[in-house]
Amino acid sequence: MRYKKIKFENGLRLVTCPMSEMRSITIGIWVGVGGRHEEDALSGVSHFLEHMLFKGTQKRTAAQISQAIEGVGGSMNAFTAEESTCFYVKVMSDHFNQAIDVLADMFHSPSFLPKDIDRERRVILEEFRMNIDQPSHYVFDLLRNVMWPRHPLGRMLIGTEKTISNIQRKNLIDFKERNYTAENIVVAIAGRMDEKKVIDLVRKKFLFLQKSGFPGYLRVKDEQKTSQGEILHKKTEQTHFCIGVRALERDHPDRFALRVLNAILGENMSSRLFQEIREKLGLSYDINSSVERFSDTGVLIVSGGVDIRHLPQAIEKTLKELEKIKKKMVPKRELEMAKEYCVGQMSLAVEKTSSQMVYIGESELSSGEILSIDEMIRRVRKVTAEDIQRVSKELFVNHRLNLAVIGPVDRKERIKNLFHLN
Repeated sequence: MRYKKIKFENGLRLVTCPMSEMRSITIGIWVGVGGRHEEDALSGVSHFLEHMLFKGTQKRTAAQISQAIEGVGGSMNAFTAEESTCFYVKVMSDHFNQAIDVLADMFHSPSFLPKDIDRERRVILEEFRMNIDQPSHYVFDLLRNVMWPRHPLGRMLIGTEKTISNIQRKNLIDFKERNYTAENIVVAIAGRMDEKKVIDLVRKKFLFLQKSGFPGYLRVKDEQKTSQGEILHKKTEQTHFCIGVRALERDHPDRFALRVLNAILGENMSSRLFQEIREKLGLSYDINSSVERFSDTGVLIVSGGVDIRHLPQAIEKTLKELEKIKKKMVPKRELEMAKEYCVGQMSLAVEKTSSQMVYIGESELSSGEILSIDEMIRRVRKVTAEDIQRVSKELFVNHRLNLAVIGPVDRKERIKNLFHLN
């Protein structure tokens, strides 16, 4: 794939990935602000603002915004993360002009009508309550609070009932003016395109953005001394648990070794955790591992849902798999299969314009470096069994170990006593 980067006069960055064989084009507007950039009193304002940009502008109602995209067979959405907010549209390439016009309009002149804010506040409060009522979802928020207490990364992205209720129109406008600035935005576009036309239109439509700096954030201080956790008693049919291991920041040199390690551990049905805990022992329908990386820290998460009677065994067996991969070198065949899985997943993902947009947009926003697919494959295939063991020994230690559990747990001490690595 051929990536091109352009920086306009006002500091706005445009990254493109022409894919002439496609019929579609995906446009993403990435803003370098998210949950960790918020003040405590305004927790959830990034997410609230994301919602409000869809609620109408000076020339379009909320219905007209969605109709302008869906009426030509396209789709649009947005998401808020810890370090970024992204708005995106996917349409047939013939409708690029209309799609970029709608996105620019949402950024340029959102109406922020008081009645719309109050209505959306009720919607977001319902979303908050829905998340709390879903233990398979809420357990991840509980884990983050265990890992990063009294830190923005430990808060729920959506905010709290109190902060959501207290966010006012002025807060939304001020937050947007401070953070939705040219230097803090990346426009990422992938698909069939006339490159000159794309460059000219993006420059024209986003010229209104003011040049400015970047939002600051509180860096993570790793002060954990031993394994730790929290168990939330709740009457549920299934008990949900997350084991979080403090891991590597986004641009760490060992990130490709961690990617392969995660594939070996629990990313798919061939993984050790799936084979041991589901296939061999039948303890869980769903058991997997994933990796989250931020600018200054990261986490490897093992998550699953089990009958309360099987919770101690599931945790114990998970920890044994961590110890095993740390103490014994990964066999050559298993390592090669895991690397080929990673290579295949990366290669398949870049066949979609939406996946390419996410990759180039997030990469440019977070690090300013967009590796080619060939370079990523080269780095994955370069990972050795020694790399896997070295990273495992660094990560799988008690002072990096965290636990969150939600379910009808009565014997909490039993769980806490077994939650450690040898």
